[in-house]
Amino acid sequence: MISFTWRNTTATLLTATLSVGGLLPLLDSATAQRLPDISRATIPAGTTLPMDSADPETEKILLTMDEEEPLPYTLVLSSNVRDRNDRILLAKGTVIEGYVEVTEDEGARFIGQEILVGPNRLVLDGNSDYVTTTETVKKGADGDDILRGAAIGAAAASVLSVLTGDNSISIGEILGGAGAGALGGLLLGRKSVTFYSVDPNEDLDVTLTNDLAL
Repeated sequence: MISFTWRNTTATLLTATLSVGGLLPLLDSATAQRLPDISRATIPAGTTLPMDSADPETEKILLTMDEEEPLPYTLVLSSNVRDRNDRILLAKGTVIEGYVEVTEDEGARFIGQEILVGPNRLVLDGNSDYVTTTETVKKGADGDDILRGAAIGAAAASVLSVLTGDNSISIGEILGGAGAGALGGLLLGRKSVTFYSVDPNEDLDVTLTNDLAL
């Protein structure tokens, strides 16, 4: 059992004993806006926060399987997080900032860094599970089809530019692109390249690795 503690305006301490399973999504955002904010609460490590991409048009993230530069990325809560007494701890739409990284032989995952709660920017320690879903792009593929609804890592942008022959795939057009070096060795003699393909609306729920004090 885990205890959450809140302070009201008369400084009376109220303690609600909750289980981790008590943190459930509340889908009615209109109701959430009518409920009072909780000024003091701690969400325990091990809690998983349901996330969506902050950009509703982004359907996938493509990264090379040895992508060196992390891809800065922003997620939002897909539903309210509340306690067992229906008090809102985090509202739907709350922003979490971080990046997507590739770990060799394990996959791609999101690493959370900060969460925006009201006017406050708080440190957040949490990450998604590793994603190992892949997508293979063949030489001569249509760049427009690949780029539609995609956020692409810096190395992936360079590789796709060569594979598709589309010079418009530039780092400046890639969400979070941080620059990439020459990747001729990766493509030499190859007719296709396999990328990690991440669905930001399904794959990037964030599990807290440390308690989150609000």
